[in-house]
Amino acid sequence: MNGSFGAKIFLCFVLLCPGLTWAASQALWGYPCDVFMSAACLRLPNDMSISYEVPADFGIYTVSRSGEAFLSIYVGSAPRLPDLARASLKLDAKGYKIRGFHSTVQDKERLDVIVLPTEKGGDVVHLFARLSEDKRDAIAMVVAGLRLCSRPTPELVRCPLLSEPGKEIADWVRAQRLSGAPSP
Repeated sequence: MNGSFGAKIFLCFVLLCPGLTWAASQALWGYPCDVFMSAACLRLPNDMSISYEVPADFGIYTVSRSGEAFLSIYVGSAPRLPDLARASLKLDAKGYKIRGFHSTVQDKERLDVIVLPTEKGGDVVHLFARLSEDKRDAIAMVVAGLRLCSRPTPELVRCPLLSEPGKEIADWVRAQRLSGAPSP
């Protein structure tokens, strides 16, 4: 009888774990950061990796899944920005303005999420990716875990435990449709 009961518990655990893992990857705004940048941090979803390079006086983070890069994150003080008035996502968070753009560049659809500090001297965080049906959810999962950090002193970066704008940004990403694609 004990062996049968233990087998039933094990079977329930095996059947529920994939669902729990999927749910956890969908709600990353509620988990602590595991990637830290000068102006932000994020929680990287399961089965994704990140690389970092410094080509000049700024940093570029590249997020990959299964060895394929799909999202880049610029962190620096001199980004090339789109016309901020054309943003389709406009959020204000403590110390930051968040703007989102869906555009077509050289016949390819692109998403840009820009985090601008409201005070001078802070770094800009610019997330950008080519939008495709198969990448939309992965992009949304990454931005869901984004937190905006403050720098009260040059030595201290303070990041919130939860991502206030993460869910709203992820919902905006999921709502973006490819040109010519039918709306659900």
